[in-house]
Amino acid sequence: MNRYGYIAKFALLVAAIAGAEILYGWGELFSRFDSFAKGFSDSPVLFWLLMSAGCALAFPLSVCYLFAGAAFGFGAGWLLSLGVLAVSSALGYWLGVFFVPKTFPRRVAAKFGISTDFSERTMFNVNFAVRVVPGIPYWVQNVFLGAIRSKFPLYMFVNIAAQGAIAGAMNFVGSSLSCGGYGKYAAFGVLAAVLAAFHICANLRYKKIRTERGGGESRFR
Repeated sequence: MNRYGYIAKFALLVAAIAGAEILYGWGELFSRFDSFAKGFSDSPVLFWLLMSAGCALAFPLSVCYLFAGAAFGFGAGWLLSLGVLAVSSALGYWLGVFFVPKTFPRRVAAKFGISTDFSERTMFNVNFAVRVVPGIPYWVQNVFLGAIRSKFPLYMFVNIAAQGAIAGAMNFVGSSLSCGGYGKYAAFGVLAAVLAAFHICANLRYKKIRTERGGGESRFR
């Protein structure tokens, strides 16, 4: 699936959420969630610690983002979400490195005829795809990328950039849950444009580097 397929899939998910609110009226549910979250607005450090540990294991990021936006507002919620991303992804990555044998990804790839001799550009695209495709649990993303020994700086950069953009949209929606209207969902349109631009610009940059090197690319391993 190319990047437009990822964007279309994500847009479909967002449309389903918005459509459910329009048809069934989630306003009361959102209002209750908003009130509950605001009860924790004086505990940002506790939120950061709990979510960092929880999201490194099995707690869903989407709830974390919505909760952060509802409890702390858009700006502070986004900064806290970035902190959660940094800690939880680092924990998950090293779980993958230390607990998944280094030969395991190669054995799996060989079984399906997939090469693991990835270039930096391919490794970027693998990281990006894992981060933006809905339905892959966050802790699985982290452990998987750690298991295939993605370079840690690239791993963290793509995670903070891609998931940070998603967090911003979700934080905005979370901070606007109790507000009427559906304008808050425009944030997802901006998000899709930002992710597409990030992906296109990064690949153009890798293409330029490859050209400058005379067609060669440094290897991920």
